[in-house]
Parts: sequence; C-alpha cells; structure tokens
Amino acid sequence: MIKKVGEAKFKRIAIFGLFALLCLTVWLGTFVPSVGFDYDFEKFFPIDDEETNYFFAHREKFESDNDFLLIAIQNKNGIFQRDFLKKVDDLTGKLEKEVPHVKFVTSITKQNEQIIFPGGGGSASRPYIDFENLDLKRDSLRIYRSKEIVNVLVAEDAKSLCLFRFAKNLSIERDRECIGCR
Repeated sequence: MIKKVGEAKFKRIAIFGLFALLCLTVWLGTFVPSVGFDYDFEKFFPIDDEETNYFFAHREKFESDNDFLLIAIQNKNGIFQRDFLKKVDDLTGKLEKEVPHVKFVTSITKQNEQIIFPGGGGSASRPYIDFENLDLKRDSLRIYRSKEIVNVLVAEDAKSLCLFRFAKNLSIERDRECIGCR
C-alpha cells in the first residue's frame, strides 16, 4: 500500500487539536455553575450618554413600564360564576394588602365603567362586577360591550381573566419577595 504524504503528521495534529478542544471544553465547563442572568438591561446603557440620560429622565417622570406582573386565572366553567369571581376579588385584595412593594392590583372585580353623559352633563362610574347587586348576565353583557376590557382583563372566550399587579421600583430580589420566591 502506498502511504499518502503527510497522513501521519495530519493525524498527530488532529489528535492534538481534539485533545486541546476537550481540555478547553472541560475548563469552560467549570464556569457553568456560576453563570447567571442579569435582567437589569440598564447596565447595558453607556454611562453619561445623551440618550441614556433622556431615558432616565423619561422614566423618572412617567415611571418604569417593567414593574408589573400579569396573573392569568382560568375557570373551565367560565369566569362569570359568583364563587369564582368572589375568590378572584379576595385574591386581588390580598395581593394589594399583604404582598410587599405592591402599589395596586387591577382586576375586573375592582374595575369601574366610566359613564360620560352627553351635553356636558357630567360623568359617573359603576363597577363592572357589582357584588352588592349581582346580575352576572347583565354584568357580562356590559363587559363584552367594552372593547377596552375584552382580551385585557377578561378573555374573549370568557374562560379566563387577568390580574395586573403593579409594584414600585422592582429589582430581581424585590420581585422574588413579591411572588413568594424568598
């Protein structure tokens, strides 16, 4: 058999290359336990940059849009069930009162419909879900006539709803406190 020129040299280089790659992989693998994610995207902004300063001024004036959590709650029998809505209302109250750093919680059970009278006659509001005069058929019809509520606080198929939990100046640590991941 005729040996090809350089075959032995190529084989040694290939073995050395694979060994070096294996060593590099093992060495980099030792860092895996310390890899973490930092969701604070502000650390990526350049310091003393005009656009960065504009962003911080805007956020100071209008607050951050990252300080909220959406909580979806599903009921296979439909959301317009008295017991279900009462539990949602209780949860909304507990989130507002008992969870640290929470400013407020928006829920269909706490939301009011705004009514503006024609001709400058003033305005009024009434709850979308009126527990004192509960008529689920009336309330559901009124909710589904309000385009600003459907697919925001209640799903179009009436099988789930959403709570919006707003907190002030959340960091990863404070958010973990808010959702109970201490």
